[in-house]
Amino acid sequence: MSAPGTANAGLAAALRKEFDQAFAVAATTRKVQNTHLLAIRVDANPYAIQVAEIGGLQVDRVIAPLPTTIGGLLGLAGIRGELVPVYSLAVLLGYHAPLRVPRWLALCGGAHAFGLAFDDFERHLNVAGAQIATADSVNTKAQHIGAVAHTEGGSRPVISIPSIAAEIARRCTTVGVSKET
Repeated sequence: MSAPGTANAGLAAALRKEFDQAFAVAATTRKVQNTHLLAIRVDANPYAIQVAEIGGLQVDRVIAPLPTTIGGLLGLAGIRGELVPVYSLAVLLGYHAPLRVPRWLALCGGAHAFGLAFDDFERHLNVAGAQIATADSVNTKAQHIGAVAHTEGGSRPVISIPSIAAEIARRCTTVGVSKET
């Protein structure tokens, strides 16, 4: 039979060894991926745009109107020495055309640059990955929403710029062009 102190000594040694081994193993750090968003308003509703999906933000640009049948096309704006077509983000999201030209413009696209005009820019958001959920198409009323960001100020649908670009391309290819012979 072993002495009562021997069992406690063995347990203490085992606990000490386990404790020491926890420090011997290299610590693995889990990097939290943050997403940078712009908090905006479209038709007085809160939305967000991923900063990584746009090329810049402009304010109070002159937009020259064009006679067109392309839904949502407001006109052309001179940006960085180029003429860029500007579309109403409200119209592309399914709202009525704005009564006035929106003040803000997000520059999008690469070789085929375009602008998205919207009502208000509120602020920059730095959101942890865990705060962004994939949008449930059943619960999301607006089209072109890829995710929902849950922030301290409430939830904001995150607009998918690639989806918007595809919609613009679809609208431009479905417009009939008549040629005089």
